[in-house]
Amino acid sequence: TVPFKKHTLTLGPVSPTSWAVNASSNPFAYNPRCLRRDISQYVSSHSTTSQLMYETIVNHEDLYGFQVDLEGNMTKFTSGEFGLHTGGHLTIGGDPGEVCDLHGLVYFIWSYTMWIWQIQKPEKRTYALSGTITIGNIPPSRNGTLDDVLDMGFVGAEPIQIRDAMSTTGGEYCYVCT
Repeated sequence: TVPFKKHTLTLGPVSPTSWAVNASSNPFAYNPRCLRRDISQYVSSHSTTSQLMYETIVNHEDLYGFQVDLEGNMTKFTSGEFGLHTGGHLTIGGDPGEVCDLHGLVYFIWSYTMWIWQIQKPEKRTYALSGTITIGNIPPSRNGTLDDVLDMGFVGAEPIQIRDAMSTTGGEYCYVCT
């Protein structure tokens, strides 16, 4: 047997990466289906390597440059350069290949990368923030602040200020990535 053999997804998909997905007209509606995988050797060997993880961690003092390498530069996607985060989704493929289907993704190499980057200079990086309040700045919006609120109601979580979600060992959280 394999892990997650009988694991059932119940949400989504929001934007399916496969024509064979039983998509619901409401991506947040109850939609039970089997967890699917489709490992991509190309993406895993180009976008999720330990060398790329190392370079992403050590080559950036500022959060913006770190995030571009971690998340992937969308202008390079067509050439097969996805970054660790996007590459993680696309390596696993199947349902997790759909970016919004995080509950189907059982590992997060990019979160380890972020954690390692933060703990190298915790006083400078734990609360480092970069970017706007809309994904990809679409529509154009102001820069986010630590006082902005993350509304996670769609997954059943209470709203939380960004500052309260920045540390894995402070506030309500108490874990380290090992």
